[in-house]
Amino acid sequence: MDHTFEHMSLWRIILLPFSWIYAGVLTFRHLLFDLGILKSSEVAAKTFVLGNLELGGTGKSPHTEWLVRSLTRKDKAVLSRGHGRTTEGFISVESYSGPSVVGDEPLMLKKSLPSIKVAVCENRVIGIKELESEGYGVIVLDDAFQHRALKAEMNILLTRYERPFWESHLVPAGTLRDLRSRAKAAQYIIISKCPDDLDTAQMEMLKSKAKRYSDAEVYFSKVVYGEPIPLNEDTAPWTDNAEVLVVSGLASNLAFFEQAEKSYRVNEKMSFPDHHDYSLKDLDMMRKRLSNFGGPFKAILCTAKDAVKLGKEEWKGHTKDMPLFYLPIGIVIINEEQKLLKELNRYAS
Repeated sequence: MDHTFEHMSLWRIILLPFSWIYAGVLTFRHLLFDLGILKSSEVAAKTFVLGNLELGGTGKSPHTEWLVRSLTRKDKAVLSRGHGRTTEGFISVESYSGPSVVGDEPLMLKKSLPSIKVAVCENRVIGIKELESEGYGVIVLDDAFQHRALKAEMNILLTRYERPFWESHLVPAGTLRDLRSRAKAAQYIIISKCPDDLDTAQMEMLKSKAKRYSDAEVYFSKVVYGEPIPLNEDTAPWTDNAEVLVVSGLASNLAFFEQAEKSYRVNEKMSFPDHHDYSLKDLDMMRKRLSNFGGPFKAILCTAKDAVKLGKEEWKGHTKDMPLFYLPIGIVIINEEQKLLKELNRYAS
């Protein structure tokens, strides 16, 4: 019996027929592109596509930042769809941009990479052509693995160690938004969010499972966190004996909560959905919960993605007395990183 079927709940089994219908729709769509009935456009720029087959939580943003930092060419830019923004069309992202205008993840990338061009456009081909006209020859696209209107030459597929794509079903029965067979389009697969104690035998086992779906080279990455950074300049420095209210609005908040509990004195947690648009009501609730803490040192700790919304310029007067901090996040390639970087830069040259 299929491992993924054997461990499914009754509710998910009931949803399977809807996943099969969705599979048929996806298969037909991909066939139209494969036959050339639906067109894929080629572009002059060297394009890197990062993406996943799942609905989220694979770590696209920190991997995008890692890739951009690792590419040696100077004429590089990032293009995103700008999920959650209320605008349309091509927009250049600035450090002072509003998250509702450009999206939270592009804004987070711009704040992390202030010297790098970051732009958003829902039509990736139009966005690339605009960036080409501005002189950019290397373009990194986050979350564009399903965007077949673009004929990309370098596709990097991300999948989580905890539940790789071959262990799930299509939505609604599972978490996949595209067919497992689409992994064959990837040149590289990165299994993300790996534990610190991942050994060679486990790597080889996971590689063999990935090879059933793709000839791509397989790499492994793990998440690394920095020290808490204040959102406001006037905030007192972080102290490790502070009682902490942890706030997270990611596709999966559990890993962030576990990291915070491992490193700090977590008193309470507040969980929000991915791309949550924080309100002043949310801030007031955080302030109220923090006031119930008994110790002399208190802090609110959020993710880097949430920080771009909680630190909005128009809220500075409301938050200046709140001890708001965010935890910077990065990734490390566990196996043969220099080999991977050499190959990626060779393509970009």
